[in-house]
Amino acid sequence: MTERRSKYLLLSIGADLDVEDQGKLKVLLEQSPCLNIADQLKEEIRSIYETSKTLKSAKRQLKKWLIYAKLSAQMISSHLDL
Repeated sequence: MTERRSKYLLLSIGADLDVEDQGKLKVLLEQSPCLNIADQLKEEIRSIYETSKTLKSAKRQLKKWLIYAKLSAQMISSHLDL
């Protein structure tokens, strides 16, 4: 898979990919736990943005997301020895 294709898959909305591309993305994410976490964070924040009905609901969900993002950043940093 080319670097350009990998970038396309990572930046795409997972649910919008066809079955073949979803499979390629799955393989790509299985190869890198850090990339998998980043993709999960991307999908979760996109979901918050798309599904929040009120500002209060969005803030509550974003606070939870930020906690998870901070923990994930710490884990990624330790994995990469940063």
